[in-house]
Amino acid sequence: MPEAWLDQRGLESLHAIEEEDGFSEAVIGGAAVPGPRTGVTQSRLGYCWSHLAVVFPEQKEFARAAEKSFRLPPLDSGSRVYDHSFFLLFMAWYFRLTGDRSAIGRLRERYDGITAFLDDAGAGGFGEQTPGIRRHNPYMHLLEALLATFQNTADEYWLGEAREIVKLFFHQLRDEQTGLVFEFLNPDWSVTAERRIEIG
Repeated sequence: MPEAWLDQRGLESLHAIEEEDGFSEAVIGGAAVPGPRTGVTQSRLGYCWSHLAVVFPEQKEFARAAEKSFRLPPLDSGSRVYDHSFFLLFMAWYFRLTGDRSAIGRLRERYDGITAFLDDAGAGGFGEQTPGIRRHNPYMHLLEALLATFQNTADEYWLGEAREIVKLFFHQLRDEQTGLVFEFLNPDWSVTAERRIEIG
């Protein structure tokens, strides 16, 4: 983590992207970029503030920013599991920071929505298969959120859900022949002709 976050310049950077009704979506050259906010970016920011506040409790501005993010009306995150996973991660870390049980209530409600009808992560995961290319990336972030929720609540339910993602990884996402995880998959989970691999 850059040390700049911990000095006055870091806090000034926080204020540079903060607006009365939320936080800017992007910063270029130290200046906030105007434009509509998205659920995924605002969730990522809320997660960052919460995590930073846990790691650096002496920096009260991080906890204040996390609380502000939590109070803002949640923005529409669309139907992508990828986007919703960051909301889950935000709620898990905000609960760790504050002990506010309503964060877990929000998390559970959103997770129930994912498992009930959101299918953008692909066939075999969260609903009926829809046409289009699949990615392993949404499952990675969903697993991250589930593990964080288990870590921060000690509720075995979330560990069980995380184990289901691990099973999915070995049965669908990991290529049996090569042991590789390709970035893009066809709707039937076969590897696309591009056979693209991303480091990260």
